[in-house]
Amino acid sequence: ATLSARLERARASRDARLEQARKASEQALLQPCTFAPRPSKPPPPRPPAAPAVAGLDRFLDRRSLATRQALELAAREAKVFNAEAVRSSSLPFTVPVPFELSSNAG
Repeated sequence: ATLSARLERARASRDARLEQARKASEQALLQPCTFAPRPSKPPPPRPPAAPAVAGLDRFLDRRSLATRQALELAAREAKVFNAEAVRSSSLPFTVPVPFELSSNAG
């Protein structure tokens, strides 16, 4: 047998011994445990699955389509009517200044 095969067998036997020791240790820890649950009654039966509602898939598809169309419409309106420019407060506004039609200065 090759060296790698012997090493693999040795590792496998070592792992088996460790696993057996772990199981024995766990069994020794659980030996004093005497608790054994006894349910008083069986669990209640599960309710049946909700019945399929005819047309629900179509309704949900149409609602998602309407939502998407509303978002697209809002985006188009914002682009066409330049809603950002109207709401922007960073643009300078014209400040009215009183004027005189004639000058009596001289």
